[in-house]
Amino acid sequence: MAGSRREAVGSIFKRVQGLLRSEAMKEEDRPIWYDVVKAFPPKPLPPQKKVQKILYPEDFVRVQFHKVYSFNGVTSLSNESSKSIPDKFVETYIELHQQQQTQPDELFEKTAQTLQGQGIRLIRHDEIPKEKDTPRVETKRKTPSEVKLDIDELFTEKT
Repeated sequence: MAGSRREAVGSIFKRVQGLLRSEAMKEEDRPIWYDVVKAFPPKPLPPQKKVQKILYPEDFVRVQFHKVYSFNGVTSLSNESSKSIPDKFVETYIELHQQQQTQPDELFEKTAQTLQGQGIRLIRHDEIPKEKDTPRVETKRKTPSEVKLDIDELFTEKT
């Protein structure tokens, strides 16, 4: 029964118990383990604890960064010395916040200006052209009858 709903129906013990109760399975055909599990049922599973959400102060900065700016860069996870643009943004934001020279409402823009002063280009979402704005280049595909293919030419070495 490939693709059956056996996990949704219940445990194997409950299913065998149902078969015995409905007399679809004879008492002498019951599995060997059935009497043991009936005599010593497994302990009930403890209730699952709700996992507490862990939020760090920099998470809010990172969320705001991704709302305003687009980051399509590549990050090398094996090189710990190089940091991605969002990481640099968060790091600079925290440094400026600890200096307490900038008002909290101006801190985000000040961080962006600092990074741009360092030569890092931050691209806002509204600066990215939409698909309908970008011209689409149409290419005509050749049909199989239009393609001239010579098998001998494929395997000859070109110098």
